[in-house]
Amino acid sequence: MAHGDKHQQGSGAAAATAASSQSTTFTITAPANTRVYVNGWTNAALAQSVTVSFPNTSISNISLKGLGEGNTPMAPQNQSVKVPSTGFLSVNVSISPSVSILQSSTGFGQFSGMVIVASEDQTTQPADNNDSVVLFTYYPGQ
Repeated sequence: MAHGDKHQQGSGAAAATAASSQSTTFTITAPANTRVYVNGWTNAALAQSVTVSFPNTSISNISLKGLGEGNTPMAPQNQSVKVPSTGFLSVNVSISPSVSILQSSTGFGQFSGMVIVASEDQTTQPADNNDSVVLFTYYPGQ
């Protein structure tokens, strides 16, 4: 199960510039050593950059980059990390450019879980909130 809070950086006109970014933080609760898979896609003509960090761990950051419409895969795909022995994995996702971030999570009991983080860069109207989409999936026991 994932729990999180949305955190926004920037405001007003400054938030609409290409230099702006947004971040969100959440925690994945799963048995130790559960593998969490990280994949991203873009639906934007403007280049998207995502940094996934894992506060208070020695796990290396994951950087995803890409551009293109129609769920173009961000590179690199199929990254993964393991839940620490505590059973909790804190995750921070920072996306640029972005003026807003949406986050949704769901769990399927003991079998699997997923967190979706999507962003809007506000370069076109109406806002579609899918300019970059990052998917975290995990299956306890794997």
